[in-house]
Amino acid sequence: MQQAVLLHSRPYRENSFICDLLTEEDGRISIFYRKSKNAEPLTLFNVYWISLAGGQNELYFIRQLELKERFDNLTAEVLYSALYINEITCKLLAKVATTQAIFPAYIECLSTLSCTPSSLQTALRNYELEVLSELGVIPDFAADVESQQSLRDDQLYYFDHTAGWFRQAKLGAPAVLGKHIKQIALRDFSDPQCLRSTKVLMRWWIEQLVGKNRIKSRDLFKRK
Repeated sequence: MQQAVLLHSRPYRENSFICDLLTEEDGRISIFYRKSKNAEPLTLFNVYWISLAGGQNELYFIRQLELKERFDNLTAEVLYSALYINEITCKLLAKVATTQAIFPAYIECLSTLSCTPSSLQTALRNYELEVLSELGVIPDFAADVESQQSLRDDQLYYFDHTAGWFRQAKLGAPAVLGKHIKQIALRDFSDPQCLRSTKVLMRWWIEQLVGKNRIKSRDLFKRK
């Protein structure tokens, strides 16, 4: 058996759903799930032990399902944040990919959101960077692209998600101080200004990656 969390579900037939899971060993997969009175319910933000059986067209079936740990008591901004990490996981990670680093990162983020909501922003930034690292899209955070010289702490740099950091302004690209870029690379968010800059950078970067398939969970933060 392996650990898994539910990322998203959609109705299929009566009492049946097609669900996206993030699993400990198999990465992001889709399963067929039939809801029954006696079976363990499969709900968002809880961690389960599961045993899988192969199906058709990359669709799996659950042989066994046991609740391991509950995180389904999330509310308000913490709940919106958990929905956000589910959405970016679904939209950025390919199915049936080797994502062994992602599952523990997801659990760590979810646990922080649940137990230490004051660290919400740091938890989200760390998870976003973990997903981007898994995708292999993080460029050099030590030097600027044109000169290949080390970043200067007091210099503003502009980010191109396909190449890296430039001194010359680029249309729509976020500008970040060199010292903050170095802190982001180290995942050191002790500086509040760096944390704010990272939030802007992550928002823009993920928007470039998802394209027209925008992140809808962000709308929830606007309604609060």
